[in-house]
Amino acid sequence: MRRLIFYFFLIYGLAGCTAVKDISYSLEGTVLDLSEKGLNEIPPDVFLRTELKVLRLFGNSLTSIPDEIENLKNLEKLYIGNNKISVLPATLCKLPKLRVISAQYNQIKVLPESLGTCPTLEELYLNHNNIESIPAWIGRLKTLKNLSLEYNAISSVSESIGYCENLEFLSLNRNYLSSLPSTLGLLKNLKELRLSNSGALLNLPETICDLRQLEILQIDGGVVVPTCLLTLQVNRLKIIMD
Repeated sequence: MRRLIFYFFLIYGLAGCTAVKDISYSLEGTVLDLSEKGLNEIPPDVFLRTELKVLRLFGNSLTSIPDEIENLKNLEKLYIGNNKISVLPATLCKLPKLRVISAQYNQIKVLPESLGTCPTLEELYLNHNNIESIPAWIGRLKTLKNLSLEYNAISSVSESIGYCENLEFLSLNRNYLSSLPSTLGLLKNLKELRLSNSGALLNLPETICDLRQLEILQIDGGVVVPTCLLTLQVNRLKIIMD
C-alpha cells in the first residue's frame, strides 16, 4: 500500500513539473529561446542542456534564477530582461565563458559581490531596476566593455570604477548622482559616457579630460564642463546637452 502511495505522488509530481518539451520554444543549435512563455520558473531540464551558448528568457514572470544555472558551462549570453527578478544568483560567476548579462526591467536592488569575479564578462545591462549604488567590486571586472545602468536609483559610484580598464561604454542616465569619482579619468578606453538626467550632478571631475578616447558625452545643460573638454570637442568629442 505504501508503495502504491509513493508511486502515485511520484507520477503526480512529475506531471506537475514543466519541461522544455511541453513548451513551444525555439532551439537553434546552441541558442534556446524561451521568451514570453509565461514562465514562473525555468524548466529544470534547461539546466541539462550544457551545450547552450545563448539562453533567452525575456518577458516572463520569473522571480529568481536557480543556482543550477552554473551547470551551463558553455553559456556565453544570458537574457533575462522584463521579469520580476530581485536577486541575481551568485553562481553566475561559475560560468567560465559568460560574456553578456542582460537583466533589464526587473526589481534588482543589490548586486551579488560574486559578480565581480566573472572572468569573461564584457557586457552588463541593468537598466530599469532599483539599484542604489555601484559597488567597490565593480573594479574587478577587467574584461568589462559595456556597462549600462539607466533608470535606477544610483546615488554613488565607487572609485574602483576606474579599474575597469577595458570599459568603452558607460551609461548612468536617469539616476540620483550628485558627484562622480575622479577615478573616471583612469578609463583610458572609454568612448561613450552618458549622464543625462542623472541627478543633481553639477560638476564633472577635471580628470575627465584624461579620457583621450572619449567620443560622446551626454550631460544636462546645467552641468559645468571642465574647460579642457572644449579643446577635445574641437577635435573629436561630441557633447550632447539635454
